[in-house]
Amino acid sequence: MVLHQERGYVCERVPGCGVLAVAGGICGGYGVICCGHTFPLAQTGNIIGMWETVSGGQWQEAALHLLMLLLYVAGITATVLLPEKLERMGGKRLSYAAVLLAEGLCVAASLFIPGSLPGILRVGPLFLLSALQYNTFKSCEGVAAASLFCTNNIRQMTISFWDWKKDRNPEAVHKMRVYGAMLLCYSAGVLAGCFGAGIGQWVLVPAAAAYLLLAALVAGKKR
Repeated sequence: MVLHQERGYVCERVPGCGVLAVAGGICGGYGVICCGHTFPLAQTGNIIGMWETVSGGQWQEAALHLLMLLLYVAGITATVLLPEKLERMGGKRLSYAAVLLAEGLCVAASLFIPGSLPGILRVGPLFLLSALQYNTFKSCEGVAAASLFCTNNIRQMTISFWDWKKDRNPEAVHKMRVYGAMLLCYSAGVLAGCFGAGIGQWVLVPAAAAYLLLAALVAGKKR
């Protein structure tokens, strides 16, 4: 079976997923470069930071890490409970558009958090964004791919390469292309964040625009 014959919605195809990856790269780069090496798009670093501050008796900092964990859990919970209700009202199109709109608002909220606050608070809305995106947009043209981080994409691209070497399976080529596209788009977003770091939180503006544009595209078209 050729998985990528099903085209799906724009946010399930390479161009749309690529936009999600670019936006994710910008947000991740902003957290690491501008907000005290805080990566807001996954929980591994946050969990390590939480227990590090607990072990050092830094209770206020530990509470901030716990707050980010709770935001993430709240976002995952929303993606479990709300889509079913939204899809009864307007199908998956409404569900996807609502998530993308919420992501755009999360980025917009980060634009107006004072720079005097700790870095982890300045990227607080992005922890919520990461939960929404990770648990909603799980695949690209039939391939399970992430648009917020790179580890599994690199792993799967490598596996797909060796699968192709074994039997020249065209589906393995398709997977390599999808994973490669996600890595390139994410890298482009991170680079944009690096070069734009001098303007602080305003580097997030293109990411906010990307999410809102995708929301409009999904809401305006059935496919």
